[in-house]
Amino acid sequence: MSRRAGVAALAVLAAAACGGPPRYPPPEGDTAFATKPDGQWRLPAGLREASGLAATADGKLLAHDDERAVIYEIDIADARMGRAISFGTPPSSGDFEGVAQDSLGRIYLITSTGKLHRGVLGGDGAVGTIEVFDTGLRGVCEVEGLAFDPARDSLIVACKTPYLNELNGFAAFRSWSVAREALDEDYALNVPVSDIASKIGVAGFSPSGVDVDPATGRLIVVAARENALAELAADGTVLAARRLSPLHVQAEGVAVGADGRLYVVDEAGPRDAARIAVYARRDDD
Repeated sequence: MSRRAGVAALAVLAAAACGGPPRYPPPEGDTAFATKPDGQWRLPAGLREASGLAATADGKLLAHDDERAVIYEIDIADARMGRAISFGTPPSSGDFEGVAQDSLGRIYLITSTGKLHRGVLGGDGAVGTIEVFDTGLRGVCEVEGLAFDPARDSLIVACKTPYLNELNGFAAFRSWSVAREALDEDYALNVPVSDIASKIGVAGFSPSGVDVDPATGRLIVVAARENALAELAADGTVLAARRLSPLHVQAEGVAVGADGRLYVVDEAGPRDAARIAVYARRDDD
């Protein structure tokens, strides 16, 4: 797909991407977002294997590919594709499963084995010095999802497949302290899968993407295998859980934008491009 065609496809939902911050938190025990998307943005070929999604404070989304450390900016105000940001020249390779940006503007990518790549975006659109951290999660679980939690000044890491027996039957989340550059030993959120699955009517729930809703502090989690979404309180209480729209092919990432809306990215299907779906906030209705 040409850049012009990609921009035109993204512009289909430009009006739906606009909006202000939420006016008040949603009711307890109910979803914060609409159950049907306003529509979807078609993504260019470089994001065919889209694997993660994050929001920035200045109204952009960051989406990345599965196998290369390349991040694409998308402006949610006008649904326009921006620059491609490369971690390294050529870009680093790996099984990248999540992206996040901290309060200092530093960008993180995480691999399925729990290796964090951190870089600072320069004015020329390139990432300067790249730091790599081992979170120590390689033997704990297969990582699939990353989010910045401003309340803890930490990165929330979602586990897709547990490797430890004591985590069987749980959706596990861990926290990596940005300040200490290490796992938070006092944070281990293990949510019984049955608590989520029973609300949806499915057998399991395997996280594929996570974000923190800054308006409510909820963990927003998508599961590609079950085509489902869950909203969790900070203590792991399941506040809402449901199937995603049939429009989703394979939901790999989720982000709450600076406009308060929910964005879910799907990697490409056999006959179609990758897409981002946009869900309005219920309190914006």
